[in-house]
Amino acid sequence: MLDYFKLQFLYSHWANNEINKALSALAAPPEKAVRITSHVYAAQWLWLSRLGEDAPQLAVWPDLEVSSYPDHNDRGLQTWKKYLDRIMISDLDLSISYSNSKGEEFVNTPRDIITQVLLHSAYHRGQVNSILRESGCEPPLTDYIHYIRSVR
Repeated sequence: MLDYFKLQFLYSHWANNEINKALSALAAPPEKAVRITSHVYAAQWLWLSRLGEDAPQLAVWPDLEVSSYPDHNDRGLQTWKKYLDRIMISDLDLSISYSNSKGEEFVNTPRDIITQVLLHSAYHRGQVNSILRESGCEPPLTDYIHYIRSVR
């Protein structure tokens, strides 16, 4: 399972890079796409900090520059890999207590949190691609199967 999650983070990193390249290529990327992509990076850091990892403290919906995305993406991948290398499979089912951005208390497992981060990122990449298409831009192909075919 840890190797599976590592592969999923490699895919997510690759897909984020495809989004980053598409947004960087535009003279004026759609503001909503930039806002959503910034949120993807903020959320990955937020969840890492909830797991006890050292992570930048960002607002849930920060104003990040598109030029900062590659750094957030690369550092995020390295931090997730470090976390997954450090834990054991049994750690995936431990209870983690945390507060959300509204101050509400929750308990979830690292397995749940990791899955949340990966699915949350994919969901928002789909939103960004829809925004790009609606803006007249050809969105990047970020499908998992395309990634797997390209790395084999």
